Amino acid sequence: MAASGNVQVTLTISQENKRAALDMLRRNLKLFSGVRIFDPAAPPYPDLSVFISYRREDSEDVCGRIYDRLQAAFGKESIFRDLESMPDARDFREVLKREVASCDLLLVIMGKSWDSSRYLRSLNNLKKDDYVRLEIETAFDHNIPVIPIWVQRRSMMPDENHLPPSLRPLVYRTARPVRPDPDFHKDMDDVIQRIKDALNLTDPVF
Repeated sequence: MAASGNVQVTLTISQENKRAALDMLRRNLKLFSGVRIFDPAAPPYPDLSVFISYRREDSEDVCGRIYDRLQAAFGKESIFRDLESMPDARDFREVLKREVASCDLLLVIMGKSWDSSRYLRSLNNLKKDDYVRLEIETAFDHNIPVIPIWVQRRSMMPDENHLPPSLRPLVYRTARPVRPDPDFHKDMDDVIQRIKDALNLTDPVF
């Protein structure tokens, strides 16, 4: 007699076929106990908020690709990037602080010029509004997890002594590289998994 066992099936269905699939599963619960239905119309992580911090002059081009991959993985409403997510007629400094304070995780995109002499002066000038500093400080103030992302083949963190004291904890966060093609998508797969691991996210089931 052949040994019996459970077969786990992952099934992706369209919205119009969802009702029929659910009816089939209800009639065959024992047979299909391992089936997981993913609804493409539903936000995969409706309560998730990931904030992308970056300098436009430093990494705007690759940041757009990173944003697209994160949207595909977590849903558009779960990713905050200033160009796409900033509301009109609001003080964007307050919007940035509010969004970072309420996010689940902050990604700091760091290209080769992120800590150039120009930007280090900006980061250390208390009288000047440096929005990257504002975002990172707010994350640390609210104990938000922070993951630095190295782009443009960057390979080291800034010198701790060159940063203002409020930003120095950044250098003790493990950075993840996102290299150009052909490594971009492989590296983004790793970043996406690191985000899931940091927030204990599991694949949604509908």
